Order: sequence, then structure tokens, then C-alpha cells
Amino acid sequence: MPNAQYAILAKEVSLAPDNSGTLLYKKNQLVKSIKTDKNGMAHSNLLPLGNYMVKEQQAPEGFMQTNEVHDVSLQYGSQEVPIVFAL
Repeated sequence: MPNAQYAILAKEVSLAPDNSGTLLYKKNQLVKSIKTDKNGMAHSNLLPLGNYMVKEQQAPEGFMQTNEVHDVSLQYGSQEVPIVFAL
């Protein structure tokens, strides 16, 4: 669906992967907002491994906004594993 806006939120506290203890995201913090293109696809920049929630922020014109929250877990698979998530 084109022109839907989604929020990617941290599901838990996220720390830097270098073990420095640097806080990247607090629990429930907005990490990124993304908007679907004319083909209904949306892309984000690379995110640190961890657990996230994806929630619709704004429905396209003529549609009702949903309150569904989708849990997403980004885990290490290998150097060659593409990350794809569809709602």
C-alpha cells in the first residue's frame, strides 16, 4: 500500500555492539520512520542487531490506521543472509 508511514521502535534497550556500554536506543524509542513508495515498499538504513517493533504511524489517504504492532528480531545469520520483512 503506497504512502503508509511506519515507525520502527526499539523493543528493548540497545547498546553499541563494541561492548563500550554506549546507549544506542532506549526501550520504546523511535529508531526510524519509513514511508512506503508507490509499490508499497519501504526501506530503512542498516539497523543494529536486536529486537524492534514496527507500527503504522499514518495510514494512506482513504484508509484507517491500524494499531497493530509487529515484532521484528534482527539476528546474525551469516555474511550472506539478506534481511527481508513484509507486513
